[in-house]
Amino acid sequence: MKGKEPEKFFPWIILFLAFIIRFWGINFSLPFIYHVDEERFAQIALNYLRGDLNPHFFHVPSLYTYSVAGLWKLYYFLGHSLGLGGKFASRQAFIDGFGRNPTVYLLLGRSLTVILSVATILALYFLGKYLAGAWIGFLAALALIFSPEHNKISHYLVPDSPMVLFLVLSYYYIFKIYKEGRIKHYLLSGLFAGLAFTTKYGGHFLVIPLFLAHFFHLQESRKKWWDLSRHFPIFLWGITFLLIFFLGTPYAFLDYQTFWRDFRWQSSHLFSLGHFGSSTSQPAWLFYLQYGFAENAGFLLQFLVYAGIIFLLLKPAKRDLILLSFPLILFIIMGFWKTRATRYLLNLAPFFILIGVMGYDRLFQFSIRLFKLPHYIHRPGIQKSMTCIFLVLLLPSIWKVARFNFSLTQEDTRTVAKHWIEANIPPGTRIALESYCPQISRKRYRVTYRHALYQADLDWLARRRIDYLIVSDIMSARFTRFPREFPEEAEFYQSLEEKAVLVKTFEPSWNEYLIDLHNPTIKIYRLSRRPDPAFPGFFSSYSQKMRLKANSEQKWEILISFKAKALNQSEELIKNLYIRGVDKKGREIFFWSFYPGEVKPGEELVLVSSEIIPALKPGDNLYLGYEIRFLRQPLLQSPESFFRQEMKLVLNDDDWTDWTHHQPLELLFVYQMMAGERGEDYFQKIFLWKQQKEWQLRATIYGGETRWGNDEVLNPWIEIGDPQGLGKQKIILFSGWLGSTERAIRAPVKIEKKLGAIPYPFSLSLGYDFYQDADLAEKAGGPWARPVELPPDWNSN
Repeated sequence: MKGKEPEKFFPWIILFLAFIIRFWGINFSLPFIYHVDEERFAQIALNYLRGDLNPHFFHVPSLYTYSVAGLWKLYYFLGHSLGLGGKFASRQAFIDGFGRNPTVYLLLGRSLTVILSVATILALYFLGKYLAGAWIGFLAALALIFSPEHNKISHYLVPDSPMVLFLVLSYYYIFKIYKEGRIKHYLLSGLFAGLAFTTKYGGHFLVIPLFLAHFFHLQESRKKWWDLSRHFPIFLWGITFLLIFFLGTPYAFLDYQTFWRDFRWQSSHLFSLGHFGSSTSQPAWLFYLQYGFAENAGFLLQFLVYAGIIFLLLKPAKRDLILLSFPLILFIIMGFWKTRATRYLLNLAPFFILIGVMGYDRLFQFSIRLFKLPHYIHRPGIQKSMTCIFLVLLLPSIWKVARFNFSLTQEDTRTVAKHWIEANIPPGTRIALESYCPQISRKRYRVTYRHALYQADLDWLARRRIDYLIVSDIMSARFTRFPREFPEEAEFYQSLEEKAVLVKTFEPSWNEYLIDLHNPTIKIYRLSRRPDPAFPGFFSSYSQKMRLKANSEQKWEILISFKAKALNQSEELIKNLYIRGVDKKGREIFFWSFYPGEVKPGEELVLVSSEIIPALKPGDNLYLGYEIRFLRQPLLQSPESFFRQEMKLVLNDDDWTDWTHHQPLELLFVYQMMAGERGEDYFQKIFLWKQQKEWQLRATIYGGETRWGNDEVLNPWIEIGDPQGLGKQKIILFSGWLGSTERAIRAPVKIEKKLGAIPYPFSLSLGYDFYQDADLAEKAGGPWARPVELPPDWNSN
């Protein structure tokens, strides 16, 4: 491509745009550090300033952290030389200054990343210019400027983006090897490949294009490839590569055991373990095809990448094979990894973008020939047309990058949540939280931390009298998106809706699956101090009959009969017992408060009522619940504030088929707090429903001392019989010892069973064969049974 006039401005345009885009939002979240890798690398750099140059961490090499520490050291030296005092008074004061306010430290480190990121964009321009002309280089550089992933990673104090710079520079000299084959090109390529490897283990696969360039050069120079002296430059490349790696990460050799341990873990992490909480059901290569190219090249430009690969493979020149070899082979290898993330394609992004732009150029030329456009169309005109169309293809990426950078300038949801917590939750309150949550003061609050809250167990947290739970969807969504792969983890987070009370949610204005580590959805739950914090734990016993019948295509009738006894003491008030319907999209279909009054401690409730509701459809859900108010309110919360606490009634698809055929559906829900003189401390939920003249059972035993304590129960059961006590059917809910002792299986346990046809009405009893509380060993015994007090119209059909 010739058109020399605009070419002299290309580097300046690239630098101007790149610096604006990359520096925009660089001060995000400060003075708080929400990116876990930034915190880790910053602490390693601080440790160097303390005098220990061994990073003791080799999941990533150490050149980048040495560079950050060197930059901080220079900053300290300038301040100290000018006699500024404060954090510059001494080295220890400077190190302590990071803990008080890390803003300037982080800005310096992030600025280093930005400068190297901009250098990468400029290096890609010169690589593209060398291979295919200035216009190709210019368009490739524009695409990298607006690469969503490259833009995002370039804002962080992390080594990913600097590594990519060294890869591009090494590749530039690999093409120089192919064209000219000078010794200095081997040395410079090995130098930059070594820098990439000592920055983030990124340059070793460059031996593939290196060998191609070397042998293609020998072939075109008509030199004898079997002459071993011709391969001496390859040896120099390898020596340079290893020397640079040693200089950048010397403790890989000086502390070889730690290095080898971490390097082996990193390898197993990639090929077998995968990320913590990351799904491995979808192959990595499919994930990258679905998300990786769109995030690294751009939503529309990814299709140019695919076209470019095809065009370059159809009639490949040697130059094309050298360019394709590294990204394609490494992409195939990455496709077999268990670990996957869009940032893992970052080291391939410049090369795939360049391939896409070269393919775009060939596609444009092919279109001119196909449509037989006039011969007087000059090359400069084609270049301008190409650029205009290319900018249109870039628009989705430009919009996404601008939106992301703007979001960085806004207050992070964790910071907003932190301010709300400090204004509303009294000091000394017990709070449990997980990773990626607000950074609250451990001096102000009594904090329980887990990497993921499911590791603590909700019953355990309740027994530790935790008041609030804080959850971040950066962590929770790892499991809730893939409940089949992580059933226990997903169940924990889903159970919060039933076992805790959601009091506040902080949502970002822009939420997207792949925009991780920024503006998570933060949920703050209040955990009741009742023995059972879940619904209907305000009651010691609760039985409810529901009968649903379709009166017409548009209206149904629902009949509710229930009997319950409230706890004698509670730190909450409840009112408005209700049932509501919700469709598949979460929209409320109806809300019926069948007991609209306030329930007093120790009160016994008996009620029969009915209501006409809108017709329900397959996939709709029913919820039972009540409104709850905590007597120990947050400081600025309205005293009248009530929150919903509810339980989802999980039904099978066949039940909906019965309803649509105008068959009444009978449901019975029973809850019992098991407490007695033997120290019984657990809870039972029983759900019975009639389906095609047969009764179905779903039961759960959970909580109390059978989960965390020293109790055990043998063969807990339920018994169904006729009102006269004849024809009893005994169902063992768990066979053997259930509890928290060594020989027992820890609660909870669930059972689902078809009971068949049972004469209606029937009686229901709960019991066990033996119960033992280690603190009341003298009272251990059994068997024991308790009849369930069923709803008042239970005998009515």
